[in-house]
Formats: sequence, C-alpha cells, structure tokens
Amino acid sequence: MFCKRTEMSPQFRLSSRWPRNSAGSDRIAEALPAHSLPLTHCHFFDEKNGGRGTKWTFRFLDRALERAYIDFPEKTMETQDFALLDLAGKGSNIVLRDDQSEFAVILDSVKACRKNGGRLSLIVTGKFPVYELEWLGEAGADLYAAEESGASGRELALLTSACRRGGAVVAYHSRGILAPSQEPGLLTFSDLKELARSGIYIHLSNKDEKRDFSELAELAYQARKGGSWLVYYHHGALGVEVKDLARNGAWIHLSDASLSEAADLNLILDAAGLSARAGANLVVHVEKGLTLDWLEEISGSGAALLFKIVSDDNRRAMRALERKAKKHKLDFRSYYLYPNFML
Repeated sequence: MFCKRTEMSPQFRLSSRWPRNSAGSDRIAEALPAHSLPLTHCHFFDEKNGGRGTKWTFRFLDRALERAYIDFPEKTMETQDFALLDLAGKGSNIVLRDDQSEFAVILDSVKACRKNGGRLSLIVTGKFPVYELEWLGEAGADLYAAEESGASGRELALLTSACRRGGAVVAYHSRGILAPSQEPGLLTFSDLKELARSGIYIHLSNKDEKRDFSELAELAYQARKGGSWLVYYHHGALGVEVKDLARNGAWIHLSDASLSEAADLNLILDAAGLSARAGANLVVHVEKGLTLDWLEEISGSGAALLFKIVSDDNRRAMRALERKAKKHKLDFRSYYLYPNFML
C-alpha cells in the first residue's frame, strides 16, 4: 500500500483498517468535482491518545506526486490544524478545501509547503473574501475554482495577479454550458476568453455538454497568448477538429476508448505533434487497453500515457513501456487537481 512509504512523525502509527462508505465519504465527494473516482483511504491515529478519538484520513489520489486530499471527520480544530501543518512542514503536495480550516492556519500551511518544496492546492468554495484569497495566492497557494464557487470573472482576474506574484496559478473548471449571454451563476464565452487572456488555466470537458471546437480553439489561442493553457478533456469519437485545438496549444486528455480504428490512431499522432510544437501535449488515459504496437506509436509521438489498468500483456516490451510512462511526469498545470481524473 502506497501510504506505508509515507514518512510520518514518530508519534503516529499506520492502521491497515479500511473504512466503509459513510456520510463522511459523501461529504468529501461533494468537495471534489462530480467526476471524482473512489478514493484510497489511509488512517493515522494519535499514539498519545491511545489510538482513539483523533483520526486523520488522508486520501492519496496522485501517487506520483504524493498529493494528499485531507478530510477531518472527527476532531477538534486544534487537531485539524496540527494535521495540516504537519503535512505542510514535510513539503507535501496538499489539496484542501478553503472551508476545512481557518485562514491563518491555511496561510501558514501554504508558506510551509512552499518553503519545503511542496504545493498547496486550495479548492475555492466561497468562504473567504477576495482579499484573503489574494493573500493566499501571494503566499503561493494554487487556487482552483469552479462554477459552484460563485466567483466572478473580475474576481478571478484579481486572483490571477496575486497568484502570479506568489509563483502560483489560478485554474477554473466549467462543466456546464458556455452561456451565449450573461446568466446568473454562469460565465459567458466572452468571459472565459478574458480569463484565458489574463493567464487563468481553463479546464473544459465535453462529458456533460457538447463543445463547439471553434470556440475551444479560440480559447486555446487566447490562453496561449496570456501565458496559460486550455486543458480539454474529450469523451467519445474523435474528429479532425482535435488537430486545430492541438495546433492552438491546448492540452488534450482523452481515453483510449476513443481509439477504435487506424484513422483514430493517425489523428492522435498528428495531434500530438501539433500540440508539442505549440508548447502543450496530448495525454492518453489507458483504460481499456490497446495493442503494444499502438501504445509504442503513441509514446513515440511524444504523447503521455497514463495507465489506469494493468495490461494482460506480460511481454518485456510492454512492462518497459509502462515503466517509461510512469517516469513521464505531467506539469501540474496540465490537469485539474489530479492527473488520472477524466473530467
């Protein structure tokens, strides 16, 4: 189990007990995007308290980066703060909701993370006013907002300036429609173009809403001009439009389920080359399994492979390809919170 390799303070011991689904798990699911996969659980107990009453739950979703999403289900505020600061002091990469601790503690945790080589990704829910989020951004917190946060385009632009001063980023995820005109709670396509020009990383998917590829290509172009990226998650059959998107500098995530014939493979190879020349890349999530020949061609094009399954092909070449893929570390700005998620 991955967590056994995680260093903890001497007063902690690891419990191998795996929890069942509970109300606490449901609460965590609400904090993450709707696409979230089942989470891995590891429990740490306070040895000084007899292993009872004070329980931390760490969910490690990004094994390569040891990025921890933290839940505080049964503790006092002091215990919560200690758990967060303890991780931050170790230079961990942490994903935290802004309503899970007080502002001063989160600010100290951000500074500790950056000082020790880690990053703190803060999910914006609307708890803090904009000026406090600016302080967190200047301290180095990466801010992740979605439609549910209620943040306006103007507020997000202010946060981008603050995060730039702190060497951090702002990412915005929209899973709904791109409103043609202003509607309550929705940013328009023009708003997203302004955000892209200001340097915000825009994350879109066609899982819930059909996307206009001409709009996506325009967003990718504006983001590239602003020094950021459009990160697009594609579901379903491929079309030649994906090449225009790649040419404009978008990061494109797709499942290997989208590749069903040789024409799809050729399209992916072309798109990978175009994306690389524009300073981005293409990421293929291996979920159903492809032949070794196809996987080698995709890898040879420069595209990234994310294996979500263990292949039945036990040939040495396949195992070597899997090891090579694991060594290919994605830029943290090229995905929304966790690389293995398909939004």
